Formats: sequence, structure tokens, C-alpha cells
Amino acid sequence: MGILIFYIIQLLLAFLSFWLPFKCGRKDIGLSASIVIVVIYLVSFLKEVSFTSLLILPFISFLSIVFVIYWFFRYLKWNKIARLFPILAIIFFIFILISPWLEDWMFNKEDARDILKKHNINLKDDIKLLSNESGGFRDYYHTFKIDLSKNDYKLLKNKITDSSYFVGILEPDESWNGLELKKNDTVAYEDKLSYVLKIESTNKFDDGTHHFEFSLSKENDELVYTASN
Repeated sequence: MGILIFYIIQLLLAFLSFWLPFKCGRKDIGLSASIVIVVIYLVSFLKEVSFTSLLILPFISFLSIVFVIYWFFRYLKWNKIARLFPILAIIFFIFILISPWLEDWMFNKEDARDILKKHNINLKDDIKLLSNESGGFRDYYHTFKIDLSKNDYKLLKNKITDSSYFVGILEPDESWNGLELKKNDTVAYEDKLSYVLKIESTNKFDDGTHHFEFSLSKENDELVYTASN
């Protein structure tokens, strides 16, 4: 039903893409734009929707809306606003595209500390943010790596190994998926390289994540945090 409504809206945009330029005396532009929109969406409707089309169709919809609004302003004789609107729309679109990178760039060690606090991990000393990355089209994830003080490393290690979720040492040929999960689908264990805490929570964070993993390295004082939806 949602897909059908989507295509009905696109047909309406195609009609407006013809009608508005036509009323402004540019029948050629309106006819060309409406034909292009109809052909693109007709092909996508008849063919199986692919991952690529899921990326392209919203972009085409955005261009169609900008085109229609531009000619709507032209129809109202608001020519200055009509010329300004596409520029503002393109700036807005670019900002939406680069917003994930802006969020990663602005992420700092205090943000990392706040996220850990949500998991009742209160670090005592200063930390160093080593890396941070987030993104994903269908499956969103957020991961960062921090360098801990010796005291905070010991605190976190004890939190993992002394918890009621801890099931012991995982052998190299074993998978954590086979371990018994306890209390809200949580498991803690250690392997050759790290101490690990995995949580599958029913409570989602603001970014939609509810799968969490803490991996505390045995080789250094680094913690890798990963959250996904």
C-alpha cells in the first residue's frame, strides 16, 4: 500500500511538472520533465526494486519536488524567490549527504564517555579517542576505540569478569553465539585477545541501536565499543 501511494505521488509530481511550466509558457520544458519522470518511475515499478534504485528514487523525487516548487513560484510571478529556492534546496541536500561525516568529525572523547555512562560504565580518568566511525544504509552501526588509563582498564576488566553474565574462557574453536545468554540477552567472556561483553537490549538508544559490544584488548589498554541496530 505504501509503495502504491508513493507512485501516485510521483504521478502527481509528473503532472505538475508539465502543467506549471505549461502555464508559464514553457510547454517544451514541462513536457520533457514529465516524460522523464514518468519513464523513470514506470521502469522502476515494472522491474524488481534493487539497492541502487532505493538510492536513486529518493534523489529523483527530491529533484522533482524542487522542479515543481520552482515553477510554482514562477507561476506566482515570484521570480526572485524562484531563482533562490533551487540554490537553497541544493545546499540543504548537500548538508543532509555530509551530515554523517560531520557527526563523526564532531564526535569527541566526552561523547564517548557519555555513551559509556548510559551502560553504567563510569570512567575515573582521562581517555584518548583513537577512532570513531558510524553509518550504514540499511543496518546502522557506531563504533569507536578509546585508550584507557591503567586504573580504568582494571575497573572495566573486573566489571566484565566479575559480572553474573561472565561464562568463562572461550576456546578458539568456539563461537559466542553458542553460549547461554543471561538477563536481557547479555553474555560476557574472554578469548585469546580480549575481554568481551555483548548486550542485546530491548531498550533502544536515540540512534536506534540496541545491539552493543565492548571489547577490551589484552594486548594494550584499548576498548572498542560497537553499537548497531
